[in-house]
Amino acid sequence: MRVRRRGRSKRVYSRRSSGQGLGRQLLAALIAESEAQGMWTLQAGIFPENTASLRLHEAAGFRLVGRREKIGQLRGIWRDTVLLERRSRVVGATPAAATDAISAG
Repeated sequence: MRVRRRGRSKRVYSRRSSGQGLGRQLLAALIAESEAQGMWTLQAGIFPENTASLRLHEAAGFRLVGRREKIGQLRGIWRDTVLLERRSRVVGATPAAATDAISAG
């Protein structure tokens, strides 16, 4: 039997909360919980013009994988998304690498 260790999530929050660190806190909690559940990869699909979200994800260790054409809808129009992913430094790592990642915080 093959077990999937990958997750996707969607976060939407008000513009009023912009700049208050809420996105960073939610993303950090998502990463911690995904690792506690044994997930080794997280993926994010973000509209290309959402530069704040792209920077947030990159700061949390996500890397650019590619661009997916006409994969998401916004107001009924099919849009491209930027595909990012983050590989856990804890789940699936060698014991020494996991210890180093936890120590680094």
